[in-house]
Amino acid sequence: MNLPRIAVVGPFSGPRAAWGSLLRDAAVRYATPEVATTYFDDEGDAETAVRRARQISRDGAVRAVIGHFNSAGAARALPIYAAARLPVILPLASAAGVLDGAGGWALRWCLDDRAQADTLADAVRARGHRSWTVRDDGSAYGRGLARLVRAALPAAVGEPTATVICGTHHGVASALVAEPHHGELFCTDDCDVPEFVTIAGPAVADGLVARVSGGPQRVVDDAFRALIDTLAEQPLVSGKDLLGAVRAASRITFTEQGEPADGPPWQVVPLVTRPASRTRHRSPDRFDVAVVGAGIVGAGVAARLAEAGLSVVCFDKGPGATMNSGALVRAFETSPVMRALAVRSSRLVWADERAAREYGFRRTGSLVLLGDADLATAADSLGELAQAGLLARLLPPREIAGRWPSMSLDGVAAGLWEPGGGYATPAAAIVSLLDRMRRAGALMLTDRRVGRVERASGAEARLITDCGTVNARAVVLAAGAGTPALLGAAGAGLRSKRITYALFGYSGPPLPTVVDLVTGVWGRPAPDQSFLAGSPFEDWDVPADGSSDVPASRIAALRRETSRRWPWLRTAPLRSATQGVDLYRPDAPLQGLTSTDPVTVVAAGWSGGGFKTAPAAAENAARLVADLIGAGALPEGIA
Repeated sequence: MNLPRIAVVGPFSGPRAAWGSLLRDAAVRYATPEVATTYFDDEGDAETAVRRARQISRDGAVRAVIGHFNSAGAARALPIYAAARLPVILPLASAAGVLDGAGGWALRWCLDDRAQADTLADAVRARGHRSWTVRDDGSAYGRGLARLVRAALPAAVGEPTATVICGTHHGVASALVAEPHHGELFCTDDCDVPEFVTIAGPAVADGLVARVSGGPQRVVDDAFRALIDTLAEQPLVSGKDLLGAVRAASRITFTEQGEPADGPPWQVVPLVTRPASRTRHRSPDRFDVAVVGAGIVGAGVAARLAEAGLSVVCFDKGPGATMNSGALVRAFETSPVMRALAVRSSRLVWADERAAREYGFRRTGSLVLLGDADLATAADSLGELAQAGLLARLLPPREIAGRWPSMSLDGVAAGLWEPGGGYATPAAAIVSLLDRMRRAGALMLTDRRVGRVERASGAEARLITDCGTVNARAVVLAAGAGTPALLGAAGAGLRSKRITYALFGYSGPPLPTVVDLVTGVWGRPAPDQSFLAGSPFEDWDVPADGSSDVPASRIAALRRETSRRWPWLRTAPLRSATQGVDLYRPDAPLQGLTSTDPVTVVAAGWSGGGFKTAPAAAENAARLVADLIGAGALPEGIA
């Protein structure tokens, strides 16, 4: 059977290529062997978009289209796709009326520009302005947006104290260079890229910009996830049936015409700036801090340090343990060190509804199944959790069986139940942290491998990468299974281990997240009537990038082990299976200072339990770095 193929259409070259990177990044994050991806460059131009639509429609092998950020191009392309009976996913095409010619063959993820204009108008008034100027960059796109903003902000008498300017980020930058703004600056959503401030100059750095809530990358990721997950689960679905399945898989609901009924609202936030506009370091290859690894811990460290005003560069070689994580969240751990981190993380993020939402957290409750040998530690920990304001209690086997009768409880002495536990969504968490990094001015370098860290002149570190060198006052190593290679002798005791889990179909009553200390298996509910289950296997000292397809023999072994706790998994339909690599260390993770010359801080070796403890681990590492380089105390906040 041929793999289902999707066409990704966006501005991968030309002035709007910065926006095309959102599509490429999402495609990498959600890449799966079950779905093929082909890129089509529309250059951010409407005429080119029409040519690409005709090319894709003639192809015959494309199952769906995603992208088309250029609204004018999208509006003209949609009738072509409709005639070819091709579903189209539009994450960010925001012009009003884009779907008029779609014939029901498209879904749009973002609220349209009328909502953007209203949000900008509300922000201008909320900041105390009574008179304003509305400008555009001279493009049709800019003029159309300006008309909507003027309708929401009728002309007022008096000297303007604010300027709202509409258009593409290149066009707006050019317009502001030619004629500087008066008063406080408000820009439309296309200016929400670091490149805008670089082009327009420091005079705009304190301006504000409209964007979809959570950032454009999150919207693009949500759209990709819904489409990829649907095709991976239903490889034969096509046409309107595919569009209906994507509707069902989405986190938002749509009108009959395909408009978002409850899509992310617009918001007005500070413009994104690059590190050079925030720090005394002006060299593009010298930073306050270099973070190696952009997983859940590394990205958290980088975001926190950048938000404190430090210049930060973050290197990442590609998806690692974070994206291969079950992302189970609870406060209880048998290890005192990990339990302290988990409790602190709960207070920072998991117990805070707003903060947890940014990580895609789902509060299902957490159940840890205990053997006789675990009871004393579990009972002692209840007081620690209660002191932190976290609800937890021990459940006898009879109560567990009554609440979740589909589980087998052989060998279980009790269960530690935390109603506030659950699981996070790895992709959502990473997108949220990367958005924080970007907005704070951190530089993210993807697909970059750091080969070694050495001492440079003075007390600085020099990072040798596969594309050049970078100097930094301090280094944070949070590279997961890739950390030992960078540590040398300091990494003794760290061991890589292959992790395996599978997604099965499940349509029964709600289940909690479960960690079984008796057998070692774990499981949790998943969206779209699914259940994710994993089992430990003794695959040690594997290559750091040793992720691979899961052989049938391993899936059979996984079924055998997990069905000891969930008997129905013996025959449950398999939807997907994943293998990755995690880093283990006996007794406790490796966290803290490993060198003062150069300053090197490590945060690694979470032994498969790093997601729930990541906020506290990131907070600890960031505070230590800031103290070591004399940056002062970091502000309180989520890590």
